[in-house]
Amino acid sequence: MLLQSAYKVGFERELFRPYGIPMQPITLGHVQVLAELEVPFVWADNDIKKQDVAAVVMVCCFPDWQQAREELKNDAHIESVVEAMSKGSDDDFDQVVRFLCYYIDRPKSKGISDPMETRCPWWWSYAEFLQTEMGRSEIEAWNTICADAFCYYACYATRSGSDQFMTTRENYLDEMVKSGKTMKEMFDEGLI
Repeated sequence: MLLQSAYKVGFERELFRPYGIPMQPITLGHVQVLAELEVPFVWADNDIKKQDVAAVVMVCCFPDWQQAREELKNDAHIESVVEAMSKGSDDDFDQVVRFLCYYIDRPKSKGISDPMETRCPWWWSYAEFLQTEMGRSEIEAWNTICADAFCYYACYATRSGSDQFMTTRENYLDEMVKSGKTMKEMFDEGLI
C-alpha cells in the first residue's frame, strides 16, 4: 500500500538540525507566530527567502510556541540564531525547507484549494475544528502538530461522507502518473 507522507509524519517525527539547531515539530501555534512575523506559507518554487528561514529557525527551535513568542523579544536568542546561520551552508537552508514541507504536508485532495482564497487563515480553521469537533482545549488545539491536524480533519471529513480526499487507489494512480507512467503502461504491467 502506498501510504501518503502526511499520514507518516504522525509516527515518524523526523529530526531536523539545520545550522546545528534542533527543530521541533511545527504546531498550529508556531504557524500563528510565524504569520505574525509575516512569514509566507505559500512559496513558489525556490521562492523562500533567507529572512523567512531565519524566522522559522528562531520560532521552531522551541517545542512550545508560547515560549518561542517570548524568546523573540530576547536579543541574545536572535543573535545566536543569526550567528549559527552565518556559519551554515546551502544544505542547512535546504534542510529548513524540507522541515517545512515535512510538517506542513496535507493528505491529497481531489479539489484544488488556494489558501489565499479562504476567509480566515487555515491554521485558525484547524484550531477551531480541533476544539469543536475533537473536544480539545484551546491550548491543546494550538499545540497540535500541523500534519496531525490535517490528517485528523481528513479522517473526520471522510467519516462524515466527504469524498474530497483521495482514496489509497486514487493516490496510487496519481503517484504512478506523476512518475511518468501512462494508463496503458500501468494496464499492460497489471498495475490497474
